[in-house]
This record gives sequence, C-alpha cells and structure tokens, in this order.
Amino acid sequence: MWKNALKRLAEVDADKGLPSVTGLMGRRYLYEECRKLKAKNILEIGTHMGYTSLVLALAAEYEDGHVTTVDNSPRHKDHAVALAQGAGLENRITFVTNKTSIEYLSRTPKTFDVAFIDGGHGEENVLSELCVLRHKMNTSGVIFLHDVFPPDELARPGERLIPGPWRAVDRFMDFAPDMKFEFVRTYKGEIIRMGRITL
Repeated sequence: MWKNALKRLAEVDADKGLPSVTGLMGRRYLYEECRKLKAKNILEIGTHMGYTSLVLALAAEYEDGHVTTVDNSPRHKDHAVALAQGAGLENRITFVTNKTSIEYLSRTPKTFDVAFIDGGHGEENVLSELCVLRHKMNTSGVIFLHDVFPPDELARPGERLIPGPWRAVDRFMDFAPDMKFEFVRTYKGEIIRMGRITL
C-alpha cells in the first residue's frame, strides 16, 4: 500500500520536500492508519506545503473520500495546489485559506472520520481545536496530533522541544474521559511523536 503511495508522491515531489515537515515515517503512519480506519472524510489543520495533504488524499482515494485542509496563511497555497494537480488529486482536496481552524470548524456543517492537527502548536490553540473537533468527529473518529512531546521526552541534537500539544491534550483529557489517548513515539523503529485520540 505505502510503496504505491510513495511512488506517486515521488513523481510530483520536484522540490524534494517529502521527508521534511511531518517526516516521511510520520506520513506513512498517517497513511496506513487512515487506510485501516477506512477514513472517507479527513480534516487536516495546517496545510503548509501540502505534502501531508497528498498523503491523506491518497488514503482517502481508496474510500472515494475527500480531504479538507485548513491554513490561515495563503503563503504556500499555490505550491500545495500544484502538488495536488500533479498527483491527479485536485478533486480529492479542498484547500481552505485565510481562515483559522476555529473559524472554519465553527461554520462548517461537515463531520470527519479523521482529523490531523499540525497547525499552530500553542497550548491554548491546540486545546481550542480539540474542544471544537470533539463535536465534529463521526462515530469512532480519530484525532491525530503532530509534535507531541511528553514532559520526560528528550530532544535529539538540534531539535527543539514543543510543549504546547502535550499540555493541551493533558488538559483536554481531564474533561473528555470518554476518549482514549495514546502517545505514539515510534513507528517501524523511527521516532514520529504522534498523539492519537479515539472517540
């Protein structure tokens, strides 16, 4: 499954940006989890260059599904749209810019099978997104978070620890005891530091 997805991504990855940002193994984890979940409606918060958007769209394609990706900055939209077009996925991805995640979520009637939070990493920002997403997820929906650093996590050389997402999850779970949180530190031997919240 992943080999075919990686081949399609490589064909449009002229800037060689695929291994960066979320990281190649992190993207593989998201792809394979979405496939397992048979996710049809996927939300991404934090489009950036659009590489993870492609990975999510390739997973959704198997279910004739769709990805909505939100970023309050239009800076990289042209790049992200070009990548989607190059992969033949432009009809699988809706790019929402010039809106914050909360502005979008408070107005959309859509609900989601999977959400991936990788936008602003501040504690209050992530907590607000989790609180709104709680009511936008379908039955058995899953929320994934990037850059989750537990308090005892050690940084690798040159790496900066980001406390916001972990602190937000810690506070969120206090008033969402019906949900299950899992910290996924590694996947297939590689460090990915993902959080997974299951309804």
